[in-house]
Amino acid sequence: MPIPSVWMYWVISLTIATYAGAAVVRRYPGYGFATLTGLYIIYPGASQIIAARLIEFDIGIATFIAPPSSSTRSSRRRSI
Repeated sequence: MPIPSVWMYWVISLTIATYAGAAVVRRYPGYGFATLTGLYIIYPGASQIIAARLIEFDIGIATFIAPPSSSTRSSRRRSI
């Protein structure tokens, strides 16, 4: 069973956030707690926003994960 691309994005983004946090703590020890707290708050918040905006399309042959179309544009149109 192949690994879904969403899991790969999760692993890559978590690795980037970890290394970025470690680099800031190493370079600026005084900002370490604030940086790690900020990453701890931003990372789960962003993941919840992104996860809510993904749709899984199963067409029988393969399954695709893609962003849905935005319905806000069509709701803003004025009817004549």
